[in-house]
Amino acid sequence: MSNTTRLPLEEYFLANAKNPEAFPHATEGYGDRYNVIKEYMKTEVYPHIGTGATLADGGIYTDHSIKHFEAVIRYAGKLLAISPEDTFIGNEKLPINPYEVYLLLVSILLHDAGMIFKRSGHPKRANAIMKSMGPLAFTDSFERMEVAKITAAHGGEVVDKATGIITKDTIGQPDLKEDDALGGILFRPKLLAAIVRFSDEICEDRSRAGRFMIENDVLPEHSVIFHRYAHSISNVSVDHLSKTVRIEYRLLVEDVKSQYGKNIAENGEIEKEYIIDEISERLEKMYHELIYCRNFMYQVVDLRSIRAAIEIIDDSGDFPAPVETQTIEIKQEGFPEGHFSIKNKYPDWNGASVVAKLNESINS
Repeated sequence: MSNTTRLPLEEYFLANAKNPEAFPHATEGYGDRYNVIKEYMKTEVYPHIGTGATLADGGIYTDHSIKHFEAVIRYAGKLLAISPEDTFIGNEKLPINPYEVYLLLVSILLHDAGMIFKRSGHPKRANAIMKSMGPLAFTDSFERMEVAKITAAHGGEVVDKATGIITKDTIGQPDLKEDDALGGILFRPKLLAAIVRFSDEICEDRSRAGRFMIENDVLPEHSVIFHRYAHSISNVSVDHLSKTVRIEYRLLVEDVKSQYGKNIAENGEIEKEYIIDEISERLEKMYHELIYCRNFMYQVVDLRSIRAAIEIIDDSGDFPAPVETQTIEIKQEGFPEGHFSIKNKYPDWNGASVVAKLNESINS
């Protein structure tokens, strides 16, 4: 892996991988092992994820090439307050140790790889892929199993060990420990799982959208809104000073007025939705994920709110001009009472109302 392809978090890890005392197996080269794993995933797995997921249900999902996994690594670095301008020589300190960074990076490389089989249940399939790599990648089965557990917790559902009820509380299960150790090196599985999960949650932008397929109208109708949503995001940043995730959306008037396919109903009809409503649903989900993941990562990643800036642009004239803007702030206010609802806090901000307002301004 050349210098030009390394991301800041990878740079930190590879600089620190030169110190064998920071890792459980001092005689093994963790830097070389990481490079082997990434190259295997890049050549043998990532190119086929889209095909595997599409064959399962006929949808075309947002990008899951190497670019997506590297983007999740980039956002994990942002959560850990690593800047693209940072350089590392091996003695810098992060709030997680070098071995934890290794486990984090490998878990990210594998977190969506199970989609090569099919999308449903994909978080639980990383172990099969790791076994296929052989001992060059994973000489220690304990290490491999820890990565599998961290990866499996990034989404989906599990049967709660205490109640027997199906739950989305994948990180809170006893399979993942608060603290663990291998060869005298401490690591925190729940913390790492939370960072993987929330990095993946905020890693969504226009680079993941099938732009050519959008422009040429060749997406399966029930997948369109997912690409439209990704295409609407112009920027995502992590502001540690204000403890806020900031998201910027830019939409064209004609895109706001249209409804896009999102699902296939039981009767076979395509369910459609305005992009404004999809944005609201995604922001609510992101906030719920933040609150959940924060339970396990607050000592290292202390984020408390989400702030979205939405701009609707009229591109019909000689000069593009914003015709509607909205800022949505999601944070805990007062005594917690259930899930945050954009509909309740911003009652006039929904697809139908925004379309009516745009039509009124155009006709006036």
